[in-house]
Amino acid sequence: MVVHELMTNAVKHGALSSAGGRVLISSARLDSEHVRLEWHELTSAPVATPTRSGFGSMLLERAMGDRGQVSLDFRPGGLVCLIDLVASDVTLDLEVPASAAAPARRIKIDLRGARVLVLEDEPLISMSYESMLAKWEVEVVGPFTSCAQALAAIGASDRPVDVAILDVNLGKESSDAVASRLQQIGVPFLFTTGYGGDAGLETRYAGVQVLTKPAMPEDLELALKQLLADARVAEPVC
Repeated sequence: MVVHELMTNAVKHGALSSAGGRVLISSARLDSEHVRLEWHELTSAPVATPTRSGFGSMLLERAMGDRGQVSLDFRPGGLVCLIDLVASDVTLDLEVPASAAAPARRIKIDLRGARVLVLEDEPLISMSYESMLAKWEVEVVGPFTSCAQALAAIGASDRPVDVAILDVNLGKESSDAVASRLQQIGVPFLFTTGYGGDAGLETRYAGVQVLTKPAMPEDLELALKQLLADARVAEPVC
């Protein structure tokens, strides 16, 4: 998630926003338990320390929680970001995301006004969802961090939301109870997961889309539009 945010920032505002800019990425083991990832932008354009912290900066500075540390140094020649990680948390995934490997599909449906329930126990992920959904003028129900909270909101009405985003793993519980209830009342939903998910849960809800966290905005937008489009097609005609 941190690297994704750095790349987004580099393309919009940093080294990759102008011709000739480059990004160097290197890693090194600090000790037996920690590794460091260095993100070094090289640009001829002038670089200044931001005068205010936007959502992206806040996300970078808080992203690791107690599992690591992120430091930002806005040098004249480009941003340098040091990311210190717990070694056991580091995995290498060379698979090209589907969103990068194929042209984006487009579904002609408006998300504005849709009520989207968010069940996610990681604060920074929730914040990223809220930011995306606000951009699409979606009404967020939540975010909730437990099944009990989400079920209470669902129980307030026969159909309190139009669609839901459910994190597969919520600390010591899964989102099974919420998924089951949504299925009973006919509310479409998708799963998100950061660590391989719950094979049993995903098997029980075969056909439900699973997005890898952090979800790319275009992937999440497409998935929500598809769910809403499918739900409208399935609605009975009076």
